[in-house]
Amino acid sequence: MTRIDLEIHDDVISVLNKFKNINDSGIELEIPEGSVLFDNVINLKLLEKEAEKLGKSLHFRTLDDAGINMIASIKDGESYEPTLQEETSIAENTTYLVDSAPPETKKFSFKLPSFGSFNLAGIVPGRGIKVPLAILLVVGLLGAGGYTFAAKAPKAQIKIIVNSQPLTRSLSVKVKKDATSDAEQKILRGFNVEAITTETATIETTGEKMVGEKATGKITIINKTDTAKTIKKGTEIEYDDKELKYTLKEDVTIPAQVIADPLDPATVKWGEAEGTVTASDIGDTYNISKGKALDVNGYKNTE
Repeated sequence: MTRIDLEIHDDVISVLNKFKNINDSGIELEIPEGSVLFDNVINLKLLEKEAEKLGKSLHFRTLDDAGINMIASIKDGESYEPTLQEETSIAENTTYLVDSAPPETKKFSFKLPSFGSFNLAGIVPGRGIKVPLAILLVVGLLGAGGYTFAAKAPKAQIKIIVNSQPLTRSLSVKVKKDATSDAEQKILRGFNVEAITTETATIETTGEKMVGEKATGKITIINKTDTAKTIKKGTEIEYDDKELKYTLKEDVTIPAQVIADPLDPATVKWGEAEGTVTASDIGDTYNISKGKALDVNGYKNTE
């Protein structure tokens, strides 16, 4: 099977010219994304029909979403028979060149008159050469006839025209800020549009709410395991049976515990690291004294 890589602008006529003279019964067309062939499914059907006339098996390959759908739609059946409407559209949109036999020419003959010999003795001194005058006349007639035929031989100019048809397609494009528009990559240059609105309203209050700043402080986190642990920012730190909650302001990595003597548990030194927390709400109850034990949400006391 012969593979042909097409360009995005290759239309039906140029594709036909690319594979019609290939001496292979199997042709694989690699169609790029956004190809003009995907403007109308009739283009693919027309290529299949012409390939069938040439005794070739045509296969399509593409990464274009619309093209994949078109190829699937014409491959639902084993063979393709165009509808009357498609036959009419194909006939209206494509003109083919048909080899025609040259016009029949009438043969005619005539008898040359008898001429005498022409003596070149006077032209070439010292030599007497006789040349039949008929030969000179025939040579002259052949030269004049050849020139006339070359100048007045029938010529023809043939134009192949494919009529355009309106087609609505849905395309996915990317809009990027400060980028350069690129048709092949389907990218459009975009820019930000900002609009500022200000609204004010006044309502009468009907309740009370405590205002103020949330309590902030530092805590020491202990690691009782033999591996280092990292407590992520935003982890909740709880106190007093989860009545009071605090939030860790940054990631804290606690080193693993160190055992100086494996046979003496008293030599174990837990890993420690300091972190900053913020109370989840305001109020004096969040101001706890130093030395209180807090729990890290998601971790056991033994860790």
